[in-house]
Amino acid sequence: MEINIISYTAQQLAELSTEQILEVRSAQTKKELLEAKLEKGLDEERARLVENGMLHSDVWALMQEKMRAECEAEIDRIRERLLFYLHYSAQEEHGTPYPVDYSLDWEDRCRVVMDYYLEAYIYPEERFEAFKEDAVAKKYIGEYYSIIYNYFWHLIQVEQEGTNSGASEDLDENNGAAEPENLSEA
Repeated sequence: MEINIISYTAQQLAELSTEQILEVRSAQTKKELLEAKLEKGLDEERARLVENGMLHSDVWALMQEKMRAECEAEIDRIRERLLFYLHYSAQEEHGTPYPVDYSLDWEDRCRVVMDYYLEAYIYPEERFEAFKEDAVAKKYIGEYYSIIYNYFWHLIQVEQEGTNSGASEDLDENNGAAEPENLSEA
């Protein structure tokens, strides 16, 4: 398959991840389908105009121009979406111990971040403090940051309650603890 939806060199294409290559191929296929549909439409209109004796009028030139412009506009939209995807999926956040892949959905992004912190930090206090300082996570998981923030804070409260009451299994909803600090600072 020749890739001409975007003007990447062979080297640039070789550096793309598997997911990115699949997106490029999908966009290329959409482009080719649009071009085939355009050609079929042009053939049908040409045959209709020949049948009506109007092929050599200005109508044929105007129809071709309009149909080609509509096709090019749709191909441009596909190209722009692809370039946007490639730009943001290729961004690497420096200083993160976990992979930052913007092509993942929100649930998978949260799972990547949570898994890292749950595996990397044994003690809930250390985990919470490290997560609180993670500026990349705030951007990467967006509005879900506060949910994970509260979850990690809750784990601290559960551990403290467990050590204070002899690991009681019967904890109330708030664990008798104060609410976490203001998230607007986080």
